[in-house]
Amino acid sequence: MAEINEDILYKEIYPEEAFVIGLFYDNPELYDEYDNSRLNDKHFGNKIWAFYFKIGRFITDRGGNSLDDITIANFVNEMKIEDQYNKYNRYEAISELIKEVKNKKENIDMYCNNIKKYNLLRQLRAFLGDKVIEIKGKYNYKLLSTEQISNYWLYQIEKIAIQNNENKFDEQFLLEGLQQEVDKQNKNPETGLPFFRSKLMTRITNGWIDGELYIFGSFGGRGKTSFALNKIILSCIINKEKLVVIANEESIDRFRRNLLVTIIGNLTKEKFARHRMNEGKFSQEEYKILQNAINKTKELIEGNDKLIAFIYMENYIIEDVKKVAKYYIKRGYKKYLIDTGKPSEGKSNKARWEIMTEDMKDLYKLCKKNANGLGISLWVNVQLSDTALKYRYLNEYSLGEAKKMKNEASVLWLTRPVWDDELDSGGECNHELKCFKYVKKESGSGYKKVDFTLDRFIENNSKYYLLFTAKNRLGQDNNTGLPCLIFKVNFNKNSWEEVGMTHLVNNHVYT
Repeated sequence: MAEINEDILYKEIYPEEAFVIGLFYDNPELYDEYDNSRLNDKHFGNKIWAFYFKIGRFITDRGGNSLDDITIANFVNEMKIEDQYNKYNRYEAISELIKEVKNKKENIDMYCNNIKKYNLLRQLRAFLGDKVIEIKGKYNYKLLSTEQISNYWLYQIEKIAIQNNENKFDEQFLLEGLQQEVDKQNKNPETGLPFFRSKLMTRITNGWIDGELYIFGSFGGRGKTSFALNKIILSCIINKEKLVVIANEESIDRFRRNLLVTIIGNLTKEKFARHRMNEGKFSQEEYKILQNAINKTKELIEGNDKLIAFIYMENYIIEDVKKVAKYYIKRGYKKYLIDTGKPSEGKSNKARWEIMTEDMKDLYKLCKKNANGLGISLWVNVQLSDTALKYRYLNEYSLGEAKKMKNEASVLWLTRPVWDDELDSGGECNHELKCFKYVKKESGSGYKKVDFTLDRFIENNSKYYLLFTAKNRLGQDNNTGLPCLIFKVNFNKNSWEEVGMTHLVNNHVYT
């Protein structure tokens, strides 16, 4: 018989490699069954058996159907490899094997699989060393299949890569700690800052929660800043929650004026014409109304006039936003409002929508409670595309080419005014909104559903708005059955009153 390489991974597989040569030479049709992808000479550890296997492959690929001694001798002469053939004991080596495997053909699959398995082990050992053939714990290469060995070492390599990756991975197990989770939530529920006088909106996301990115989209000049003043800034004032406003459109003077209008319209509830804030030269009565608003604010903040920081960025650059957040988080500010989110300046080599999407990725990372994030609450106002002005149903397509920013948001809220054909038409218009709300029962406990339509003759200075929940990691969204919220909006006093809900059909028309 031929020489044996004493290395264990060659020695252990040597008999099966020899048996395969005997079986293939005795049954040349096996070369058709086991094509080159299933078994080839490179899978063999012993160079002698690799040599004979390759010869058989050449002959059968050329149409030969016999691998007897004459056929092999003719091929060897033709290819001028007599020296190697003689060195490997000519056909006598094959004859011995054919006799030995007469009753072993049913084992051919097992032999071939083991040959490939040991080929894998040799290659792994070349890279990873002798640990590949160390029997340790549940790892026993002799008992494992090729796939199991491959998966085992892939897992070990991936585990090393994960442990040394800048993105830290924390392995935990989902089914452990279920009771502890219930007890934790029972004692300390995950609730966020409630939105000002908006029980329905607050319920959708459980408030403005730390560690989450909220994107709020509307059309240009359609109330993004007004909505934030009402729902967020008033809530921060009432709940004494520190907030950082990062603005790049409205100056602090205009923010202050609009805030006073909002406080008058929603807290002191006195009559004041909004346009008078810009005209100045107030009457004695107007000045008193403004003074009452200032006093009401002082009463709520209890002397902390630094409760809301204001940063104006003439050049909006995402790296500067990150610096601001990292600075103010050390001073106890965990809530951040960006008015308005837009592509960072200074990245002219990319399309605006690409920059915008990348910026949102950075903001999302900034929000997270883990992976080096700050654990902050971040609200970003964005402008919807002009194309979406004709969309009745708003979703991420309303963001135009920047729609992928939805992927980074925990919550995506989009708003638009109600269209005229959606108001009460006496049932004559197909687009009339079927609205509903829940009111307390007059007797007994619980609520009853009340259906209604939107009054076409709403009082002066008021308008109905719809709020779409296009994405919500914290609960339901419009795609999973959540209705749209309806607000009655009066911009003169900047009030946004929840009046009910409605369902709109997504017609999937985004062009």
